[in-house]
Amino acid sequence: MRIHLRRKLLGIILGLVALPTLSAMDNAHYYKIANFEGLQSHNTKNWFNQLDIKLQYGAARSGYDFAGHKSSVLDTHGNQNMLYLVTGVPATSDVDVTDYRILAANLVNHSQNNSNFGKLSFNGKFSLLEADFSIRQNLAAGFFLEAQLPLRTIKVDNISYTDLSPETGMYSQQNRDWIRLLKLFNNVLNAYDMKNYDSVYEKTGLGELSIMVGWQYEDKKTFDFLQFLSLAFRLGLLFPTDSKADVSYAFPVSTGYDQHWGLPLRFDLNIGALSWLTFGAYTGVQFFFNKTYNNRMKTNANQSGFIKLAEGQAKTDFGAMWDIGLDAKFDHFYKGLSFLLGYSYTNKGSNDLTPSNTTIFSSSTVNSDSGLYTWRQHVIHLLAEYDFGVHIKSKKWGARLNAFYDFPIGGKNIFSTNMYGGGIGLDLQF
Repeated sequence: MRIHLRRKLLGIILGLVALPTLSAMDNAHYYKIANFEGLQSHNTKNWFNQLDIKLQYGAARSGYDFAGHKSSVLDTHGNQNMLYLVTGVPATSDVDVTDYRILAANLVNHSQNNSNFGKLSFNGKFSLLEADFSIRQNLAAGFFLEAQLPLRTIKVDNISYTDLSPETGMYSQQNRDWIRLLKLFNNVLNAYDMKNYDSVYEKTGLGELSIMVGWQYEDKKTFDFLQFLSLAFRLGLLFPTDSKADVSYAFPVSTGYDQHWGLPLRFDLNIGALSWLTFGAYTGVQFFFNKTYNNRMKTNANQSGFIKLAEGQAKTDFGAMWDIGLDAKFDHFYKGLSFLLGYSYTNKGSNDLTPSNTTIFSSSTVNSDSGLYTWRQHVIHLLAEYDFGVHIKSKKWGARLNAFYDFPIGGKNIFSTNMYGGGIGLDLQF
């Protein structure tokens, strides 16, 4: 009895010690395709413990813009309208900014001759290297604890642009004032505390730490025609442990959700149709708390693209995110080998900014920025895993090795970042 109690206590202690130190995923972002989010385990044994570590990589040169059309990865917020870049932006004493403002004012009067005159299409490469660590600690009566947190290295490089202006004509790529304006581009960015547009952006930081409490029910007796039925509910808290985007770069990306606290809620259903075949469905929603911080915001309705010059404090109402997914798992169909095929849809609501300085920033203008609009992604999930536990006589522990590939088949306002990687897992029964 004492030995059994000690094992239980050891399981709780190890779980609680690991919670703040192990990390895994805050998952879907506009720049990162979601990994499979459903619960794969229906093991509700008391004091059962799962540890998982995975490494994944993804890269993108294309994306889906705010209208759902394929685009360059740096054009997902629209082409950069250079003629309105400084319109409404507070003036500086910098001579180049003054010259740019005069040139743009002269050219904008004629830009209606061609809708693409004065616009640039930006190209580049986005890449993401991510390490995820996670833990699930079963307690008793179906209750369990989970902790997840990622570590990410984000990079945007190989940045260039294509001039979308007509090749010939009075208001074209050959226009002398337009050529002079482009030559002043980096100088204007520098005057507003930004680096050159083609500066490589690279940031390494944590994502958001999430800690969740859950309850899972497993039924193996009620339905004679099923192997099992499993229901699970999870509720937690998302901690703002990420690194916020560095707005001194033209194309900044946060390693998480811009340091917003969040409340995730999830539901999972798994049905064991056969001893080797399981069907799953899951859904979840994540609410975020408002937060006030520095942003670069639009000062004119005609501004478009990633790059904005004016800075100011604004309260950000971070739109809620929800997802739904389905999967089929061929579970241990050959010894310890399993294969999963899944689909998920994720939708992130638009962000709404309330600027503190209403003299420079109009709320309607600020929130017309397509970068704040709703984003969504349709994703296919492929996963293969081998459970070495089937070869281990002792049922107190087991090891798993897996590989996965997640890729988008459609979306809106996102980078088309295919994610692939592998992981190892350890199962412990205390």
